[in-house]
Amino acid sequence: MIVTEPAGSAMAARLRTGQARSAADIRVTKPGRPTTMTRVSELKRAPVLAALRADPSLLVFLRDDRIAQMPAKMGRRRVLLAEIVHAFEPGIRYPEPAVDAFLRSLHDDHAALRRYLVDEGFLARADGVYWRIASPSRS
Repeated sequence: MIVTEPAGSAMAARLRTGQARSAADIRVTKPGRPTTMTRVSELKRAPVLAALRADPSLLVFLRDDRIAQMPAKMGRRRVLLAEIVHAFEPGIRYPEPAVDAFLRSLHDDHAALRRYLVDEGFLARADGVYWRIASPSRS
């Protein structure tokens, strides 16, 4: 995951002095804990697409390895969102640009997809940071 930091930021200073290995060593917080430096795993679309292809009720919404349209029925939409949210590690906070890039790789209307994930209780957000709050079980 590539995260750009302003030139005067603390992360930029760590990168310049060699205290951080790369921009992927970003600050993440776990609920109730102070900010720590940790390596964040990249949000991967391949496992999400494989899970969507494996479910016949969701396969109809895929075209050219992308979500062509969102299910109109809430039940199917929640199943689709549950598969997408598995890409997010519980307890890890993701910056909005990383979330947007990942969701954009899945669906043209990434903002609507992000809104569905938040509104349906799969992700939470504050100050441009997103984290997984639900632990849906895989079908």
